[in-house]
Amino acid sequence: MTIPQAAEIRHCRKCELDLPVTSFHRGNGKAEATICKACTSDICNGDVFTMNATEAATFMARLESGEALRTIIGGFRGKPICSRKAFFKHCQLHAQWGEKALALAATNAKSRVVAAAKQHAASRTHCHFGHALTPDNVAIDERNPWKHRECKTCRAKWEKGGRFSAQQIFEYAKDLKTPLTSPIDKSTAPNKHSQVCRRCEKDLPLSNFYPAAHGRVSRFCKPCAHAVSSGQVFTMNSTEAAILLERLEAGETLRILTSHRDSICSRKAFLRHCEQHPEWGKKAQALADRNALIAFNRRGNGKSFAFRTHCAKGHPLTPDNVGFKMSNGTRYCKVCNSENVARGKIMTPEQDRAIRNAILTNMRISDIIKPAAGRKAICSYGTYRTARQQNPEFNRFILEHCIEVPRDGAGRRLITNTEALQFASTASRRVVDDIPVYVAEPGDYEWLYSLTPRYLPRHDRDEIVSDIWIELTERRLRREDVPTRVKDLIRKHNRENPSRAYGDIRSPLSLDAPAYMDGTMLRGETVSQSLWEQL
Repeated sequence: MTIPQAAEIRHCRKCELDLPVTSFHRGNGKAEATICKACTSDICNGDVFTMNATEAATFMARLESGEALRTIIGGFRGKPICSRKAFFKHCQLHAQWGEKALALAATNAKSRVVAAAKQHAASRTHCHFGHALTPDNVAIDERNPWKHRECKTCRAKWEKGGRFSAQQIFEYAKDLKTPLTSPIDKSTAPNKHSQVCRRCEKDLPLSNFYPAAHGRVSRFCKPCAHAVSSGQVFTMNSTEAAILLERLEAGETLRILTSHRDSICSRKAFLRHCEQHPEWGKKAQALADRNALIAFNRRGNGKSFAFRTHCAKGHPLTPDNVGFKMSNGTRYCKVCNSENVARGKIMTPEQDRAIRNAILTNMRISDIIKPAAGRKAICSYGTYRTARQQNPEFNRFILEHCIEVPRDGAGRRLITNTEALQFASTASRRVVDDIPVYVAEPGDYEWLYSLTPRYLPRHDRDEIVSDIWIELTERRLRREDVPTRVKDLIRKHNRENPSRAYGDIRSPLSLDAPAYMDGTMLRGETVSQSLWEQL
């Protein structure tokens, strides 16, 4: 006798009833239907379903516990309850529940950002400029709502004005008759269930605003949003204009007020507001110019070269010692510039190799350090002299391959060995200034060997390659002229060693060759008298 088994029970997500499995549609693959057939029919007929009462209560409890909205609707490090679209739809269907949920979501998002910023600031051991955040060098910034730590050394440096522009700043402030006070406290206690419209300045419930991204609401109420979209120009309301002017009087710059995290409006809106209100705009522009000058002074006019009286090495920047660059018009110290030119740059390995090859190929030192005949110099005289002073091995190489001779006047100079021979014999020197120094590259020997004909013996081919190599290193031949020169050397070799003039004076018979075709006697054994007997 077979005992009937109890039917499997499943919970419906919409009506929240425990029903048999037969009351649910069959799911696709491993997914099981969570809504019964009756509730599914209601949804197909137009009934809107977002969350049931239990899910809504759980959603609100997780928001009240401080959880972020994205973890509840997106599943980021948490178990999601519904989708983002379903959440906003539920807020529209239940206005009171939606106002509370949106307010909690905005508060939780801000608290998480503040907590992360506090944790990051509390874990630092040094400031951005490398000063150690010791107890003696740390102060709490009371003007910041996060109450984070700040470096006393950096704060003292920022608050100290430059000696050059301090007089201009205070004269400018005196003309405006506005005190230089500290920035105002911008921390406010937000209302969780209402918000002030930025245009009409009315404190309205959150249901009067359109929903925005990240669980927030728009800054304009619905009527004001329709008015702005229809073409009405809006820059700032009266409260924002008063706050912006107050923050300008407190010393904040226009860049912070128009493009920072705590900005009031955009720069374009600020300029438009100045056009619409000329008196307000004139005062705001004057304060913005003053604050920009103060900010420039805080940034360090003492470090700017335009305000220095001495260079970094202590030379006075007098009119006789100051030069101007033609490219950008900036100043420079003539004494330092002369020292830099005389010292030269650090010699690179490529320049070192090129100078050694030039000395070995009899190039003059003047050709190395000076351009001539459209050819660039390998390095400057300052670089060449500094390398000899700082590199003993390079200086030893120069002394070994060059000779020191007296100048026409006082002092002595170095010349190459070839120059010394020409200096002693007053022989003419072939001009090779237009031929660059030959620098051997990998595969050059194989390339030269491939240009010689294969029918020649190995020692003949090596001789042709050696001649080409010598002409290249002595700067008598260019790299691109090598194929033509190889042909000339091959023709010269063929003239000196003809193959068809066998037995001729240009190609004499070998004495080690057999005297007869089928004999063993050598041709040298047939000689009866020597050459010296004929003389």
